[in-house]
Amino acid sequence: MIAKAPISLLIYLLAFLLNSKVLADGTGLIGWGKTMYDPPCAFACRAVIKACRLLCTPAPGGKNYGTAHSPIVTPPECFTTDNAFLRTMALCIDTYCPANGAPPMSKIDDYWASHLAVTTVGNYQWKPSFTFNEALEAARIDEEVSLEKTNHSTISRRQHSHTPSDGGQSSPQPTYTSSLPVIKAKAPLNVTSFVSEKDWRKQYNGLTSFEINENGHSTYTITVMLVALFLPVFLSLLQFIPGVRRNQTWTWINSLLSYPAAWGKRHREPTAAGLVIPTRGQMLYLLLISFLNVIFLVAPYYNIQPQSTFATLREQEVSTIGNRAGSMAMGNAVAIFVFSTRSNLLLHLTDWSHGTFLLLHRCLGYWVVLHTVLHSIMLLVNYCLFGHYDEERIRLYWAWGIVATIAIVAIVPSSLLIVRQKMYEFFLATHVVLALIFLVGYYYHIWYLYTWSWGYEIWV
Repeated sequence: MIAKAPISLLIYLLAFLLNSKVLADGTGLIGWGKTMYDPPCAFACRAVIKACRLLCTPAPGGKNYGTAHSPIVTPPECFTTDNAFLRTMALCIDTYCPANGAPPMSKIDDYWASHLAVTTVGNYQWKPSFTFNEALEAARIDEEVSLEKTNHSTISRRQHSHTPSDGGQSSPQPTYTSSLPVIKAKAPLNVTSFVSEKDWRKQYNGLTSFEINENGHSTYTITVMLVALFLPVFLSLLQFIPGVRRNQTWTWINSLLSYPAAWGKRHREPTAAGLVIPTRGQMLYLLLISFLNVIFLVAPYYNIQPQSTFATLREQEVSTIGNRAGSMAMGNAVAIFVFSTRSNLLLHLTDWSHGTFLLLHRCLGYWVVLHTVLHSIMLLVNYCLFGHYDEERIRLYWAWGIVATIAIVAIVPSSLLIVRQKMYEFFLATHVVLALIFLVGYYYHIWYLYTWSWGYEIWV
């Protein structure tokens, strides 16, 4: 009889992913239904000026309307009503988007309606006082007035540069100028202003590279999870190909690669080191999963400098690898939770035993521990060397991350073979409690950092 619990869980997960609630950035995981900065050319414009003080920005010391890592003191309704901000944004989008992705007008209009007021996921709650076209037209008038005052009749916002530095092998890149004042990050924004190409490009590089790497985190984590869960199903289904079971070659392959002990003469026999000897087939499976965990952890990544998110290549590498490790810990965690259960759909889809699944559960569990610890260490190093450790360590997300890390590390000594043999009830109780603490710690680690903005909570 197929267990109802996994099916109910699957139905709930599908309902969550296909939630009918419309969000500007989609639903699901980043790269799998959810986008972070689309279109990036528009997000880069706002990133330059979001911290600028507007005429309607409250006095210093007020509420933070942004995130822990990107505080914003200007309230959402201020962004959607301030003339200088709206006109500067429209002019920036019109200047840089055509040559950088050329998003359709429908996407720009959707961005305008959902992202001007907020710094994270889109929200249609605050309606801009001007449409994009209205704000752009007003900005062009301001630019013409400024042009007349400066008497620079030849100034244009779009010109072509000289031959590129690579000797002319690539296309000439457009340069952008304007008669309007050039706005700098965090400077007061009281009149329609121009965003310089240098400032915009730095933000554009930072946002696009960050999202590309985040997409990779999701993709490689899902890959590890699916291979771990469904490779047993695929291998088991091979035996149903007509004639395979009675084929001598198939029998020989199994006798050579599947059934013998990985080393020694007997499998499932504890060694002096407290390990259980797997079969060759189990070992090949574990080697494949381990290979994927290693190769996806170390590559590929997309690094570019200069950019706004990370000041140096070293800082980007430390942070990005740490984030990849945290994501992959949860992909492996999904697999080990499935392998640990007796009433488990995979047991009905494969001819593998529950004992084999428990072996896989234990071995994949080490990858959960390793990725979690690496995530904690890399992000600690990142904030100690490049960030603001004293500010981060007092935040609730940091505390819950420590709780989750300690819980998953404590599982290792409490699950050793000698503990399972001598104190099985103690092992079982501590295993369940520590696993629950790990999940709760992870959930609140994500909640206090991102709420439900980016889909990381789906792993729980």
